[in-house]
Amino acid sequence: MRKRNSLKKQLGENYNYEKSHGTKEIFKLLNRCPTAVRDTILATLTVGCLRLDAVLFVVAGKLQLCYEVLVKDHIDSPNWVCYDNISMDRSRVTKLYESAMFELLDNYAEQHRLSYTECNFEILDGKSEGKPE
Repeated sequence: MRKRNSLKKQLGENYNYEKSHGTKEIFKLLNRCPTAVRDTILATLTVGCLRLDAVLFVVAGKLQLCYEVLVKDHIDSPNWVCYDNISMDRSRVTKLYESAMFELLDNYAEQHRLSYTECNFEILDGKSEGKPE
C-alpha cells in the first residue's frame, strides 16, 4: 500500500484506476451471449508507463477473463503496446479492485523488470503515421 500511495503522489494524473462494471454486473455479463460482450474492458489501472486491463474476450465460443499488460516507451506517449496477456479464472472477478490490480501489476513489473517511469525494453522501429520520406 505504501508503494501504491507513493506512486500516486509521484505520478499524479499518470496514475489512474477505472472500473466500468460492478461485480454483480460482471457475473451477469459472463452468463450472456459471448458475442454480445466480447472484448469488454472491465477495469483499467494505469501507473505511468504500465497499464493493466481486465478484459472479457471469447475463446472457443465461451467468455474468458484475462489481464492485458500494456506498456509505452515514454510516460507522455499516447500509444500503448500490448506486452503480455495473463489468464485468470472467474473467481478473480472479485479481485478487480484497485489494490488487487496494483499488487498483480507490481509483481509482474518486478518479475519482468519493467518500470513505471522509464522505458527499459528495446524500442523497435515500427510503422509511422504519415508519408514515407
